[in-house]
Amino acid sequence: MPPQKLLQFIGSGTLGDASFEGGANTALVGLGFHFIIAFAASSAYFVTSSIFPFIPRHPIVLGLLFGMAVHVFMSGIVVPLSHTPKVKFTISGFLTQLGVNAICVGLVIALMQSFLSAQLGQLQLWSMIAG
Repeated sequence: MPPQKLLQFIGSGTLGDASFEGGANTALVGLGFHFIIAFAASSAYFVTSSIFPFIPRHPIVLGLLFGMAVHVFMSGIVVPLSHTPKVKFTISGFLTQLGVNAICVGLVIALMQSFLSAQLGQLQLWSMIAG
């Protein structure tokens, strides 16, 4: 799928089918939503790892599991409630996206969180963000 069409698909969550007719503008909307979703996922991981200090010490396993959980949440709750075109469910598609999200979302977020907490200290990082 070309990048513009992929971003338009993300934008169709709120814009519906009109997203595919909006060219670069609706692709930018999709890109914005993509970053909002990524920020929400990384924030959820950060808050959870602040509550449970063992999480940053096991970034690979817990990051992969977190990425899988993000995929299940998005595909099971968010996407069905959105205006995106309905795509036929296939087990191969689900498992492919599960793996992609485990590695490209969960693992990346977990490794960055683990690195930052080791470099800055969890409490110091939280105080920087919380003000």
